[in-house]
Amino acid sequence: MLTDEPLKNHVTFRVGGAADYFVSPESAEEVQKIILYERGRMPYYILGNGSNLLVSDQGYRGVIIQIYKSMSEISVKGEFVTAQAGALLSAIAAKGSRRVAGWI
Repeated sequence: MLTDEPLKNHVTFRVGGAADYFVSPESAEEVQKIILYERGRMPYYILGNGSNLLVSDQGYRGVIIQIYKSMSEISVKGEFVTAQAGALLSAIAAKGSRRVAGWI
């Protein structure tokens, strides 16, 4: 867990103040534990890749939970594509299109 973490380091527009707390969980179970712990204590916001997000220069008073790199698995089975919450849309589309084209 990081404290007073500049959010400009985590969004594509590279603007924004600091979050009181910043965590990058490694699994869905860790996300669940964080949310259950924080619920009612302080606000939290779930952040993905940080694209198309503007953050105030005043930052965020609470916990930022970044779900991105460590939770980005994508699988294709038949007609179905399953992706974890941190998967990039471009990666999902690429893997799905390879399946449609018969590349995998």
